[in-house]
Amino acid sequence: MINDHMSFIDNAVPKINSLLYADDLVLWPTGSDLPKLETTLNLALVTLANWSLENDFKWGSSQSVLTFTFTSYIRPVIDYGSELLVIASDSALSKLDIVKNKALRFIIGAATSTPIAAMQLQTEISGLSERHQYCALSLGERLMGREHF
Repeated sequence: MINDHMSFIDNAVPKINSLLYADDLVLWPTGSDLPKLETTLNLALVTLANWSLENDFKWGSSQSVLTFTFTSYIRPVIDYGSELLVIASDSALSKLDIVKNKALRFIIGAATSTPIAAMQLQTEISGLSERHQYCALSLGERLMGREHF
């Protein structure tokens, strides 16, 4: 099936160089061929999506796996130094919120019009401001428990 799409791309945009190994595809076009290649690839993706719907084929990860991936790999990066983010400006925090909200939309497959509170409720992932306050309070408790603080 992948070979069918490769011939589709080769026929539509003959000046595109491509390399296919197993299921990995590399394309390198010239700048003038890029819009045509983008259109052709989008058509191939639509064809593939239609085929998957017709054959009841599903791909992707479940919501629980994506939530686990977010909480294990992405949120720690966002939370790094979060004790200091309690006093950060709203504009700095909004950039982190944008990243988190995009991840939440990806996890549940939501549209951009979906309310953030609904996404947080469905994924059971708290907001960043609450999380930063929790981390700051947790650090304060740990420091108060030390003898020489």
